[in-house]
Amino acid sequence: MNKLILTACLGVIFSGMAVAQDTVNKDRATKKGKAAAAAPAPTTQTFTDYDMGLAFDYPPSWILVEDARDPKKKGINLDILKKKKKKPLTGPKQTGKETLFYIPADSRTANLEIFEAQYDQTPDLWETIQTDANKQLKRDVLKQWREEILGVPLLLTKIGYTDATGTKMDVLTGLMYSRVPNKMQFRLTAPEENYDTAEYNFRQVLQTLRTVAGDMPQPEDPNHPLDKSAYMAKPDTKPTKQMSFVAEVPDPAKARKGEVVVPMTVSSKKVALSLPAGWTSEVSKDNVVSLHNPAVAGTITVNVATTLDSDPPQSAVLKASGQMLNDFTTVTKRNELLRDFSTAGASTDVIWRTGTGAKGPLTSCEASGSTGDLYWVLRYRLEGAASPAEVKLVDALLDGMSADPVP
Repeated sequence: MNKLILTACLGVIFSGMAVAQDTVNKDRATKKGKAAAAAPAPTTQTFTDYDMGLAFDYPPSWILVEDARDPKKKGINLDILKKKKKKPLTGPKQTGKETLFYIPADSRTANLEIFEAQYDQTPDLWETIQTDANKQLKRDVLKQWREEILGVPLLLTKIGYTDATGTKMDVLTGLMYSRVPNKMQFRLTAPEENYDTAEYNFRQVLQTLRTVAGDMPQPEDPNHPLDKSAYMAKPDTKPTKQMSFVAEVPDPAKARKGEVVVPMTVSSKKVALSLPAGWTSEVSKDNVVSLHNPAVAGTITVNVATTLDSDPPQSAVLKASGQMLNDFTTVTKRNELLRDFSTAGASTDVIWRTGTGAKGPLTSCEASGSTGDLYWVLRYRLEGAASPAEVKLVDALLDGMSADPVP
């Protein structure tokens, strides 16, 4: 009897302790729940790229696509462990220096690619390059314009094309023209009917763009480009070894000038345009030189200029190439040789194209050659397919031509 009473009392005591402990636990859980409810859940994430020195905030609806091929990503080798990999997300392939986001665009998903660009030339040349490249791809350049972001120009190009499935696509490409070694370049791609929503969502995020250092960037100055050694610098890493870059220059003693000399006046200075043997010339009133060779059927004209009062030679030849591209309906082949030193000692850029025009086969060549502050720009055009012998003659002309000041 006494044992039963003792057992009952102990049961009541332990039950009371359990209830008390349960009350404490519930109270703690309630407090934790209230604390969790009081702390707001993060609504955005931050993307930071230290090479470009930029950061921005993006919403949870954006998907940052992880790429296992990124050399900077370290982890366990799943192939060794023989684990089944997840099926990769669909979309364009990434490069080692590219970041890919999937962003919402109504009922569809748009692709936003962000990557570095090492570019220190003029905005005009950048726009020419964009136009030229997209014309070669047979895509429509719908618009080119400039805006301002963080006090520096934002160079924008909008492109339209039809993909392999017949879907009309719109693309917005942009370059942040800031004075840094690695500039931000982006490409936003979406179906035409969803593009406006994709661009709106992207521009909302662009409003959060900022520099990692917290300072305001400066616009690029193509007349005073950054030292090339800055392109090798890596922030937040161990100091790199000192490196020096020496621009390659031709050996004047080895330069062989052409036998044919065309006297000219460029910017009130006397200039000699040297040509290989076998070529004759005619100089027009506006200083355009027409060149002739009995074995060459195409037309050739040459302009001589100076960097002191004209575009740089690279810009001039790209402009000439872009103008000629308008005459092509299709381009079947394009050969390009840049910054090669010729036998005559000139630094040359050469662009050959073959394809079809409005009247049938079409061949063209645009080239430039600079010696000091003088340079020439050559335009070759043939309504037809150039024979290997003719191409060889024109290449020999480019190799032996130079523009030099007359003492």
